[in-house]
Amino acid sequence: MSRPTITTILFVQDLQASARLYRQAFGWKTTVEAPNYVEFECGVGLMHRPAAASFAGQARALRPRHAGTLSAELYVYVDDPQAVLHHLQTLGAELTSPFQKRGWGDDAGYVIEADGHVLGIAQRPATQSEP
Repeated sequence: MSRPTITTILFVQDLQASARLYRQAFGWKTTVEAPNYVEFECGVGLMHRPAAASFAGQARALRPRHAGTLSAELYVYVDDPQAVLHHLQTLGAELTSPFQKRGWGDDAGYVIEADGHVLGIAQRPATQSEP
């Protein structure tokens, strides 16, 4: 049996603004760009929330996010996490936890972007190996 491949899809209210945020913050290259969907080479996709009505039903697809409710988290390893965290804030993301040593060994900070997705921006200590 072959190993499955995964694309993680985040539902977003403003597809173009969200795609711009991820491109600018991480430099991700687009592999698919359709009217209601953008996919990046890293395996993350963004879908315009109303487009999900075709498979999830209109009531679920258009249900507004409740203030303070978390949607999903992407944990991203980068070379310069403090610079990326700062850049994300200039793009409108809200810093929720500053860059610091975490109990599992990574150094990381957290922001929330406009659709409620948490972005963990991390760097492994030099002694840990990449996955």
